[in-house]
Amino acid sequence: MGEKDNQTISKQEHVHSAEQFDEFAAEQQEAMRDRIERAELASRENHENEGDAHHEASSLAKEADEKKRKIINETRFEKQKNKGAPSKKQLNESFNNQIKNIRDELGLGGKITSKIIHNPVIEAISDFVSSTLARPNALLSGSITAFITVTALYFLARHYGFQLSGFETIAAFIVGWFVGTLYDYLKSIFRKRKY
Repeated sequence: MGEKDNQTISKQEHVHSAEQFDEFAAEQQEAMRDRIERAELASRENHENEGDAHHEASSLAKEADEKKRKIINETRFEKQKNKGAPSKKQLNESFNNQIKNIRDELGLGGKITSKIIHNPVIEAISDFVSSTLARPNALLSGSITAFITVTALYFLARHYGFQLSGFETIAAFIVGWFVGTLYDYLKSIFRKRKY
């Protein structure tokens, strides 16, 4: 075997080793592609899991805050319950908290109306009027008296031919209101005597 044969064998080995190298390179390339695809898939799953985890964590945090608020409110209620009658300060604090919570849920018009209605001066006037002038029995008896009186006066005026001035309704209501107020007063006196 000559040198030519050695070169041929060497070239064949080189070709053979080049083919092996190409196969090896193709296998390595395929393995790398496979690893990259798995890494991308894992990255996408991680990203989706992170989004799900973030959403779940935020909802768990909200639930925890609601439970904490509920426990705090129950604890306050239990403390107040055990102390006996609530003080005026506790009542005002509770009222203000309730009003604040309700106003947060109202629209702009409702908030403005609520602030006007719950103004201390207007509340005081409203309480006074409801306990003295605007008693249910007084209003009812005033309305019934005005209706009956004006109806009777209308038929009398029609029969005898005189004209009504319009003040009859107001006067009849005032008389009926006094009758209703007197009824409330007498009822409260007799109730006190019973007990």
